[in-house]
Amino acid sequence: KLRQGKVRVRSAFNDVALTVNGQPVGSLGRTPMELSLPPGVHDLAASKTDFQVWKARVDVKENQQLDCRIVLQPLPAQLDLKSRPAGARVRLQGKELGKTPLRIELPPGIHQIEVSRQGYLPWTSSLQLRAAQKWSREVVLGVEPREPLSDPVPPIDPGWRAPQPSPPHARPRPSGGGWDTI
Repeated sequence: KLRQGKVRVRSAFNDVALTVNGQPVGSLGRTPMELSLPPGVHDLAASKTDFQVWKARVDVKENQQLDCRIVLQPLPAQLDLKSRPAGARVRLQGKELGKTPLRIELPPGIHQIEVSRQGYLPWTSSLQLRAAQKWSREVVLGVEPREPLSDPVPPIDPGWRAPQPSPPHARPRPSGGGWDTI
């Protein structure tokens, strides 16, 4: 009779597909799950939709029990950001990531993002990203309003008087003092 070793597998998630040496051994509906394996080195792998594949190598000994805890990490979300005009700075939670166009991977969760460029109004948003989500956006930055000119109209001289309109059928007096009626 071949002696076996035991591998006890635990996961925080249900419905995790498990393989031993590349062969499916079932799904972890509830954990722990106990595997009986011959002595030697075995490769375990666990997978779940929207999570990275977990891998471990275990050395099984005869009449020994090993405990394996599967820790699944969510797949990153992909952020693809463009701007008009291009070359705008991108910040995530205040940390500069680069300039547009920009494609990066981010962990799932809520992220505060800001896109800015000198001479333009900044664009900010709060993003809720899920595992394996692809999020793409083109941000159009508005032009920053310009400062008004200081004193666009010259001040009026308090002693200045507007010229009086000429009466109908009149000509200026030769002496320069008013109008003569014709």
